[in-house]
Formats: sequence, C-alpha cells, structure tokens
Amino acid sequence: MCGGISGLVAGLITTPIDVIKTRMMVNAIKKYTITPLEWASKIFTEEGFRGLFRGWQVRAFYLGIGGMLYFGVYVAMLRLLNADREYRHFRK
Repeated sequence: MCGGISGLVAGLITTPIDVIKTRMMVNAIKKYTITPLEWASKIFTEEGFRGLFRGWQVRAFYLGIGGMLYFGVYVAMLRLLNADREYRHFRK
C-alpha cells in the first residue's frame, strides 16, 4: 500500500513537469524553441492552474498501481529468496 500511495503522490506532484515536457515534444516539429519556464508561463497564462495539472488523475492512478505492484513484487521476492533478513536492521 505504501508503494501505491507514494506512486500516487509522485504522479500528482510531477504532473506539471510532464505536461510541459509533452507540450515541448509535440511542438518540436516547429522551428521555434521555447524554454520550459516559458512553456510553464504560457500554459498558466492561457489555461490557468488547471492547465498545468491536466491529466493528473490518469497519471496518479497508473503510477499508484505501478508503485504498488513494483514494491509488492520486490518485497515478495526478498522474502522468497530469504534476503529480507539482511535488511532487517533498516526496519527498526
């Protein structure tokens, strides 16, 4: 569950960066260049705060599911391989 929650929070927090990156990639075909900060300003001016967080629900959902699966499988493999005994001192 902790992996799922951390993935969900990370997805929410990093959504504006992903929106800016996607806009830059889509407009890379055109011959003009705009810096990421200028993109952020342009998106905020034209679409407001919601524009920077467009698609956060889907992103947070799939990163939450991915984090839950990743860390769940990781812990299961540690237990299966009996490797978790080496890491017990971290769980105090």
